[in-house]
Amino acid sequence: MLRLLNGLRDAPDFESYEGPVLLGGNATGVFMHEMVGHRLESGYRGGLFKTFGTKIFPDFIQIIDDPTTSCYNDIQLTGHYKYDDEGCPAQAVTCIKDGVLLSMLTSRTPYYAGSVSNGHGRGEVDKETIARQANFFVSTSRPVTDSKIRKMFVNELKRQNLE
Repeated sequence: MLRLLNGLRDAPDFESYEGPVLLGGNATGVFMHEMVGHRLESGYRGGLFKTFGTKIFPDFIQIIDDPTTSCYNDIQLTGHYKYDDEGCPAQAVTCIKDGVLLSMLTSRTPYYAGSVSNGHGRGEVDKETIARQANFFVSTSRPVTDSKIRKMFVNELKRQNLE
């Protein structure tokens, strides 16, 4: 433990970085869940994305949250339910299509004038019920192989004169 603490103390300071990042495996899912999914929840600090029809991703990205899907590739999904915690029927919601923001996840608490629940009201024992993700699917209309994406990544680094 002493060796670890000394190593951490003596490690160089991390310098900030701005540029392309290639995520893989579980990191990709966690990143999309935290950085995008929570911001599509209307209960998340009033929501971050507010202008429907705005392009917020490249045109090959789609995001759908679907609590009605119980299984994917033979894996049971824990985000499946028929009714949310406010008694509203669960619905699949296309949040982003062709990179354009179409919708948010909503509960019975109005997000904007005229909004209605799309069956994403979820609560916890000691917290109020708010719109939450269920089964969050991110897809692309332009899939590429791992080796191709790595080549594209390296080319972009070179284009930006980054290591």
